[in-house]
Amino acid sequence: MISAVERREPVVNIVMSGILRFCIDTAPYL
Repeated sequence: MISAVERREPVVNIVMSGILRFCIDTAPYL
C-alpha cells in the first residue's frame, strides 16, 4: 500500500504542476 502511494506521488506532482502551468498560461486570456 505504502509503495503504491509513493509511486503515484511523482505522477500527481507532474499532473498538478501541469494544471498549475496551464492555469498560469491561460490566465491572461481569460
